[in-house]
Amino acid sequence: MKGTNRMGMNCPLAIGLFGSVLAAVCCFTPILTGILGMLGLGVVTGYLDFVLFLALAAFLATALYGLVKRNSQDRIEGEVGEK
Repeated sequence: MKGTNRMGMNCPLAIGLFGSVLAAVCCFTPILTGILGMLGLGVVTGYLDFVLFLALAAFLATALYGLVKRNSQDRIEGEVGEK
């Protein structure tokens, strides 16, 4: 299709992947707890799992949405190109 914006189509995928990696790094490494401890907010570290796992799930869902959207758009463009 002429005029299709490929960057706009990959935007949810890129945001989802970047957010997933960021949330996973914060979940599985003590980086965030160390930063919060240095800021004097160490008491909130008990609640980080709830927030970060929900954020990880949301970003993974966004990445999955972007991947499905991109694949369906590629399939539509392939059908149009065959005709």
